[in-house]
Amino acid sequence: MLIISCLSLINKPSADLPYSQKIKKYLATKEIKPTIVFNAEGKRNTTLLTHKITWKKVNKGLLITIDGVTINSSNEVTFNGVSDKTVESVNFANSINQIKLYEPESLIGFELVFNPCNGLGCSVAYHLVYDLKTGRTSYFGRFRTDLEFNLYNFNSDSVPDYLATTTFCEVHPRIIDSIEYIMYSKSAQGNFKVYKDGNQEKFWFKHIFHRDYANDDTRLLNEELIEGWTEKIK
Repeated sequence: MLIISCLSLINKPSADLPYSQKIKKYLATKEIKPTIVFNAEGKRNTTLLTHKITWKKVNKGLLITIDGVTINSSNEVTFNGVSDKTVESVNFANSINQIKLYEPESLIGFELVFNPCNGLGCSVAYHLVYDLKTGRTSYFGRFRTDLEFNLYNFNSDSVPDYLATTTFCEVHPRIIDSIEYIMYSKSAQGNFKVYKDGNQEKFWFKHIFHRDYANDDTRLLNEELIEGWTEKIK
């Protein structure tokens, strides 16, 4: 697994607009609420409504059984670039942290993590989206951003969307942090694909910032937002 530490060296006045909060509030208005949220840490099985789910750790990865269908994460890689556009093997994850059932959408979302974690390994999570009707799977990874699994409806078209992220360390001319967000939508086959239309090959926005490492690395400074999105993020 490739993880690159992002350390910002720029020193400019803070932007007037707190884009991190704007993004958070915007996403909350688009989120699809799950039917059930199950915190799975330390457990090995559950039943969500009529769906029986069990899992166990293997040499590399997890074996997850959903209604009798077994999924092996060992040989899977993420659809998205997790860090600096690099796709990653999902076999780093050996535990399920949370499961969300979306019964009307016939989807289950899993947050996969490495446990016990240390250092930068605690800043990584992988997401498995399982389609209950087709059995298709989609894998994504997240690094140094919100690790919780969520689904959205960005187009008001009743088709579930997933917001993939890629974390970058870029030089402008010094190193700064940035996170690119790209929309994936559920296909007719049940897996998720990059959303595009006749005008754009992908819909995205990019949050650029400097972490205040000297005082509080959760505090973001010098924020910028670049958009190629479906609408203005307000």
